[in-house]
Amino acid sequence: MWGVRNVCRWACGIVLCTLLPCCVAYGADSRDLVDLQKLKKELKLSPAQQDSAKQKIEQIRKVLETFEWDYAKMTCEAAIWKGDRPSLDVLKERKKKAYMEVENLLRTFREGLDKGQQARLDKMMKGWDRLLDLSFNEKLPFYYVDTRPIFNKLENDREVPYTTFTDPPSLDPERTYADVLKAWTTRTYLSNISNFEEANRLPGIAEVPDIGVRTLPGPVKGKLVQSPLIVVATLMSPDLIEAEIRLLHKYYNPEGQSLDSIRTAYQTQNRVGDAILIRLKMSTPNAAPFLAKKNWVIYLEDKNGMDYEPIEVREEVVRPIEAIKLEVPGATYEVTDVFGNYYPYIPGEKTYLTEQTQNVTYVGNEALVKVFFPVRNLREAPVVTPESAFLRLIIKPADGDAGPTEAEWRFKKQKKS
Repeated sequence: MWGVRNVCRWACGIVLCTLLPCCVAYGADSRDLVDLQKLKKELKLSPAQQDSAKQKIEQIRKVLETFEWDYAKMTCEAAIWKGDRPSLDVLKERKKKAYMEVENLLRTFREGLDKGQQARLDKMMKGWDRLLDLSFNEKLPFYYVDTRPIFNKLENDREVPYTTFTDPPSLDPERTYADVLKAWTTRTYLSNISNFEEANRLPGIAEVPDIGVRTLPGPVKGKLVQSPLIVVATLMSPDLIEAEIRLLHKYYNPEGQSLDSIRTAYQTQNRVGDAILIRLKMSTPNAAPFLAKKNWVIYLEDKNGMDYEPIEVREEVVRPIEAIKLEVPGATYEVTDVFGNYYPYIPGEKTYLTEQTQNVTYVGNEALVKVFFPVRNLREAPVVTPESAFLRLIIKPADGDAGPTEAEWRFKKQKKS
């Protein structure tokens, strides 16, 4: 991992900082606590202690696997769009239950150790609660799309097969629901112009005429934190619809309904065949009313510049999102040129001025919105045809002159045999 070490030079009273790599010391990984070989080595366990450790590890892993399964099932996209949306209190209570069970198991294991072993275990246990965020199941059938600013890649366009969108659903047995969902899901955000300009305002160094600087592109995470709107958009294709129907039938079917019954209800609820459905998860650090549909203009655009307005917009729910703590890197600037002889400029050396990293707690609200578009244009021709190059979703504020945010699905043509 890269850290920041400041190497300061003085030039005309200005401090310049060079960004250099440095080593960062880390403690034991949280996963070491459920690794018998690591525990044996770190704690120097006796044979009898190893038997106890093995039993405790198995119990802890069972608690973590059950928690991961329950949490993933409650937050799965298929469930929340069906209407089974657990509150934050319910999710926190489930996490708290797992936390207490693991804590008790670790405590009883610790009691069987001598003082030296207990001291070493205490060092290993720093940050042990991160175990709750690790994956212990090989391949969960569930999937959740997070709209909080924790990702470093936008993925605001997807290349998707035309035939998969237009042909009857056919599922590849090697692909999971998560695989199909991710293939049709984009992520984008709305630039906050005023905040962006303020964040990228050059400090005092830019005011010195003898030094040239440029802003280096910052990480996506920093822009997302400043953004008033993060959007996850999923174009519901036949294969995704079928994958979700089968998931609902298998895991969310307490009354034991037939697959055909669930399929019929799903198709009716989501206007399958009657409309093109795009599901939106829209999050903001602002108050909930900011997400109201009256505040946004949403439409589709094709390669010919034809615009398609929604035929229906359903606001499914607006709810608070779970707060997270984030480290947001500061703005970074590069000295591109130095004029005059008073500054000892070294050719080839990259010199930067960096602002301090900020620790922030991100909170806000999330809206689930279904947007239905026509399947045919005004001439009664299909909106999506074999000649279609893409569908582009455009979202922009209804008021003001702020630019839009876009998501695009590019149709990949099938090669002729």
